[in-house]
Amino acid sequence: MTNTVSRLEGISLPGGHAQLSERVRLYLRELIVSGRVSAGEFLRLDPLAEALGISTTPVREALLGLASEGFVKLRPRLGFEVLPITPDDIVDIFAIQAFLAGELAARAASRLSDEDLTELSAIQRRWEQAVADHDLEEVSRLNHEFHRLINLAAGAPKYELFLQSAARFAPRVLYSDIEGWRQATPKSHRAIIRALSKRDPEASRKAMAEHIEHAGKQLSEHLQSGRAEPKEAGNRAATNGVRRQDPPASAPRGRRARATTST
Repeated sequence: MTNTVSRLEGISLPGGHAQLSERVRLYLRELIVSGRVSAGEFLRLDPLAEALGISTTPVREALLGLASEGFVKLRPRLGFEVLPITPDDIVDIFAIQAFLAGELAARAASRLSDEDLTELSAIQRRWEQAVADHDLEEVSRLNHEFHRLINLAAGAPKYELFLQSAARFAPRVLYSDIEGWRQATPKSHRAIIRALSKRDPEASRKAMAEHIEHAGKQLSEHLQSGRAEPKEAGNRAATNGVRRQDPPASAPRGRRARATTST
């Protein structure tokens, strides 16, 4: 059996007001989709609970939730086996996100105010400055704000909900760590702003969908290269504006959050 504690150190449970079991589920989901826990490994209740400094009940609830989402499968007497997420899966997931985000952008084109568009351009300028300053946390935060402003303006909460569901399957790695992302994003963001400024729904849909699909392709290639582990596990990721849990914070009272798996 292979102990993987050393590979899992440094990621803490997300903070926020969600129930503990949901925070554990977010934590474990991130370990899986980021590749820090490999397909075929087993997650076991007692070692996980001990490492996180909590009881087994929220861990069990979290793992059962992940099983219902297709991330793990319960194997009697062995534990919960991690199921694979392939680079092709990432491409498919981002294709779904591209459709949903494209529709949100198309709807937002006629609803964004002049002030919204001014703010969108200001966010983009601050984003580019953060890239120049190598401020990765700010890069990710501003990218989130850019997409969130558009998504909220669309006035389509059900589309936002489905986009949030699709985002569960994408790792919260910093896209700014991916080769080529920082070069491609300013161009695609500016194309989105131009289309929205023209109040052109179809051009806005196309610009947004192409942006998301390209990000998915880059992430797929990044994962395939074996360089998917985030440089700073505590940083917030680009989330295409989806409302998600607060950025990772310190673990609950108890020992530092670590996960233990073995095969």
